[in-house]
Amino acid sequence: MGKAQQVECPGPVAAAPSGRPAVWPLEFDSPTAAWTAQQIIEAFPDDSAPRYLLRDRDSIYGAEFRRRVEGIGIAEVLTAPRSPWQNPFAKRVIGTIRREFLDHVIVLNEGHLLRRLRSYLRY
Repeated sequence: MGKAQQVECPGPVAAAPSGRPAVWPLEFDSPTAAWTAQQIIEAFPDDSAPRYLLRDRDSIYGAEFRRRVEGIGIAEVLTAPRSPWQNPFAKRVIGTIRREFLDHVIVLNEGHLLRRLRSYLRY
């Protein structure tokens, strides 16, 4: 058996630490449960899904999302209510982006931020 994988999704950044983390910038204004369910399917095509999904209790993870996650064989692990420190992977990725990227850039608008973030993630 290989190492267990954990992923934080969705949000501004989804991180899947399995060896070297893979990061996807997720763009959204007002995400819905249906949108979130589609994102999890697109993030893990062709049997590439992790074994576990570590997530908070946000209402965006509706019944449709839970059905899709179960359908691709991912076990959900919920953090305790009001406990953001229980998600160290996302906190680490977001902290790195803040220190190495946002502390050195003046963001003009949302489009500018997304272009610069994509460029940073490709780097």
